[in-house]
Amino acid sequence: MTEQETDMNTLLAEALDAHGGLDRWNALTTVRATIVSGGDMFVIKGMPQDPAPGR
Repeated sequence: MTEQETDMNTLLAEALDAHGGLDRWNALTTVRATIVSGGDMFVIKGMPQDPAPGR
């Protein structure tokens, strides 16, 4: 496993713990997220800008 993979696994574990742990995550049947795209990174990657929140 690379150092980057280890760092990402640690980050994932911390995020899961902060929101109730793996048991709570496994109990979910649906997850929703809202995103608003914007900023220079989207422009650099050539991705469309849309200030309206999307799901």
